[in-house]
Amino acid sequence: MNNFIGFSIVAGCTLLSGCMFTPTHESVSNYAIYDMKDTQNRTPDDVADIYIDTLKTIMSDVRVTRNLPLSPLPEQPGRFRLVNPLGNSGLGALATANGASLNIPLCEGAFVVVASDNKGMSRWGENTRFYNCLWQYKNGWHLDWYVSFDKQSGGVSADAMASALVQSVTGDSRKNMKTYRGNIIRKLNNKGLMTQLIESYPKE
Repeated sequence: MNNFIGFSIVAGCTLLSGCMFTPTHESVSNYAIYDMKDTQNRTPDDVADIYIDTLKTIMSDVRVTRNLPLSPLPEQPGRFRLVNPLGNSGLGALATANGASLNIPLCEGAFVVVASDNKGMSRWGENTRFYNCLWQYKNGWHLDWYVSFDKQSGGVSADAMASALVQSVTGDSRKNMKTYRGNIIRKLNNKGLMTQLIESYPKE
């Protein structure tokens, strides 16, 4: 029976364009930077609470670091920069050789830093990591949103072939990278934290 199921999956997969059996590890990243104004002049902690609570309505796993507010407030907001915590070490070279992206955003001076993993599609070889950095500056707030999407595909195992069949119909979950962000931004706007997109990749 198992051989029959495996044969059926292979046969069905062969009929679908884009079904590939070559083992592949792909990492894709994007980011967006927003300027944000609080229309109700709330305290920094109140703004942070609203922001964190809004993230919780979308994300299933939220890890929060809340730092001390800067004083005095800077004229210009901070900005994330990417770092590789393993640098040029042997582990870093090994991970890079296997197609994994080790870069993570560093948010020096941010009031709130949030990280979240979406592992709902891990069975299908997909994992999405979200990083959010919230800075206060003299004229308001800046919100940096960085997302890393990792996908393992290909191979001839039953799970790999089933994943290829599913993705040939529905696509992979990278489309959610922008959807989640859009939902968060709409919720923040509705709560009086008016946002304006300043910079993004891919450009919007």
